[in-house]
Amino acid sequence: MIKKLLRGTVHIIPNDKGSTYEATDNADIMRINLCQETVWFNNGELCVQTRVVTHDTNISIYKTGHVLPGNILVGYTLEPLTENPEEYMLYDERGIVCTQEGYPVYYFYYYAPMSRYQHRGILKDDDVLETLLGTN
Repeated sequence: MIKKLLRGTVHIIPNDKGSTYEATDNADIMRINLCQETVWFNNGELCVQTRVVTHDTNISIYKTGHVLPGNILVGYTLEPLTENPEEYMLYDERGIVCTQEGYPVYYFYYYAPMSRYQHRGILKDDDVLETLLGTN
């Protein structure tokens, strides 16, 4: 049973080159890396998950370490979004691939600037978190 779910702040982290921003094909848009830790207690055990996502922005005043409002959430889709879809398949607590209507479910992270309730895809974040932790 999940006792408490705590989400930390979303903050900007440097990319693999140590830079805050990365150029995109559009001169008005820059790419930044965001990070957020989620902490919860599961049957007395402290669990920590770090989510990192790349986000495109047109705001150039951000610096590494800058804190942003909102959360990094999990979205779900039946369409693979990368060249290595196995890496993003959703598994249950027994290690079995989660499916919907016979198709594997894939997850992805995204930044929701204002609310943790901005879900994307076929399942809600909290529903899957509870499924993965075996608490539903």
